[in-house]
Amino acid sequence: MRNLILFLFVCVTSLAVAELALRVALPQPGFSAFPKSVPADLLQAHSGRSYSYRPGFSADIKESFRTVNVSINSLGMRDTEVSADERIDFLAIGDSFTAGAMVEQQEAWPAQLQQQLNADGRQLRVLNAGVSGYNMEQVRIAGEDLVALKPGAIIVGAYPAVSSRLWDPFVWLNGYPVRQSKVKRLRVTDSGFLLATNNRWLSNKAQFWLFENLHFGGWLWSLIAPSVETPEPPKPSAEELTVWFLDELSKLYDATSAADIPLIVFVLVHQRQDGTFSDALAGYNRSVVDYCVANGIPVFDSFGVLAGYPVEGVEFRAGGGSDFHWSPLGHAISAKGLADYIVARGLIPDASELGPQ
Repeated sequence: MRNLILFLFVCVTSLAVAELALRVALPQPGFSAFPKSVPADLLQAHSGRSYSYRPGFSADIKESFRTVNVSINSLGMRDTEVSADERIDFLAIGDSFTAGAMVEQQEAWPAQLQQQLNADGRQLRVLNAGVSGYNMEQVRIAGEDLVALKPGAIIVGAYPAVSSRLWDPFVWLNGYPVRQSKVKRLRVTDSGFLLATNNRWLSNKAQFWLFENLHFGGWLWSLIAPSVETPEPPKPSAEELTVWFLDELSKLYDATSAADIPLIVFVLVHQRQDGTFSDALAGYNRSVVDYCVANGIPVFDSFGVLAGYPVEGVEFRAGGGSDFHWSPLGHAISAKGLADYIVARGLIPDASELGPQ
């Protein structure tokens, strides 16, 4: 009996020491802090798009190695205010590439496009309605919502490389955009999220209890969980996602056509970490271009101007690591190509037909 008691004492003491050591040496198991680039009051819930920008928000936000100002106007857009008598010649919709993640508002392609188009003395207004994290369905719904502004034309920043977001979109959860597939496995804490693994051995509730109360058990579970994890449902193939993406683009075209507003498709592409541009991404973009050409929709592909830039080794990415958002130079070069295309094709709206908004 004495040996058993001693054995139990040693086990309990060892577990207590291990628990204390893990609490000091490692972060809480299963925990992810709120992203610093998404302040809690930047976003608000939206009935159709899950979330949108909150009108009136303004703050300097640390993104990767750079701090940028993010200010949202009264229309919920990362742009300056639109006066009552101001014309909206072009309305830009899209995701973070359009909103201008990791760059200042005036460095994003919609502002750069306005500057390029007005270089010859024009006074055109390009309004930026991009929202970070949106998939093509959310972008399409935004376009349908915003035709009421009666812009001269709508330019959609179409980014087929992230068509997987159609299957697993970012959705609103307590002030933050999270992947829909993770919502049921997330618990919001004061400073971040706890994420349970997808398996039948331990319920989400039991996993959360471990993560919050027994760090040793939580870390032990984190090591075991991958071997017993329940497989996620298979995601659609690249071909299926492309069809889905084009279907959303078709619905957007139908909505803008019904409102008698021209649609221009601006196909986006990113540069890989090694400085090259993927043939696979070129193929996704070509599918969008082919669809637009077949349906008479003006389309400009950024792949050509970025991948064919005459200076070798230029970095078009704003951040490091696996982040692919454009740098100010990437935005500027792409916007210049789009501006030249718009002018050459005679796509500038007739101001006499627009009038004040």
